[in-house]
Amino acid sequence: MIPLVTSVRFLHASRLDRQQGLLGWVSAELAGVVRIDGLVLRRTLRGDIRVFPPERIDRGGRRHRVVDVIDARLERAWEAEILVALKAQGVLP
Repeated sequence: MIPLVTSVRFLHASRLDRQQGLLGWVSAELAGVVRIDGLVLRRTLRGDIRVFPPERIDRGGRRHRVVDVIDARLERAWEAEILVALKAQGVLP
């Protein structure tokens, strides 16, 4: 399979944010044609490290994804590739 993620950049969160599970923000190019900026790298309450798409909050306080992947399997595939890239860069253990 051809890799979906062709470039990954990372920006660390502050120490206080990291204590609350926010590790930082990711920018990733998908298939060399689309760049998604503002992906959130977070440690979940269970201790898993996950990548979440950027969201906006409307006036009513509801969250809306800025980028929404229609196919859940595809979303998990690019999340896995981003995590592998971050490990290769030494960002993740």
